Amino acid sequence: ALLRSENRFRTAVDAVRGILWTNTPEGRMEGDQPGWAALTGQSRSQYQGYGWSDAVHPDDAQPTIDAWNTAVAERRTFDFQHRVRTASGEYRTYAIRAVPTLGRDGRVLEWVGVHTDVTEAKAAEVALRESEARFRLMADSAPSPVWLTDEDGNVEFVNQALEAFYGKPGETFLGQVW
Repeated sequence: ALLRSENRFRTAVDAVRGILWTNTPEGRMEGDQPGWAALTGQSRSQYQGYGWSDAVHPDDAQPTIDAWNTAVAERRTFDFQHRVRTASGEYRTYAIRAVPTLGRDGRVLEWVGVHTDVTEAKAAEVALRESEARFRLMADSAPSPVWLTDEDGNVEFVNQALEAFYGKPGETFLGQVW
């Protein structure tokens, strides 16, 4: 039953493409961390304690350590994002989530965490914001009123020319059915 439970757990981690790691109750990385080693190329001696932070982007390392230490001190779930230098030397963005495993007496026994690669999702968010900014610039430079509605006719966007035509701020039109 224990083996089946462990296999189920490891399969679940693989299914979400996560890098599994554990830390001591005090928040230090100890012991064998094969997922972290494979991701970063760090040896066991390199990632022990806070050595893992050497694989975190220099701009992200101290903020990560500070946020991690706060979560450990407060015994609360750790949610964070940072860039990690992979074994190939490339930096990729990871969402991190770690939770404390508690004993029957309520003490933290260890921390179990997962790093999930969100690099492509972050790039898509940036591309979407840039596309929206270009759309707004184009629509606002049009001399005629422009508006956008959803499939039910609810106004989702108006340009500056429409605001000027009606003499009202765009927010007054949003959500109205046209």
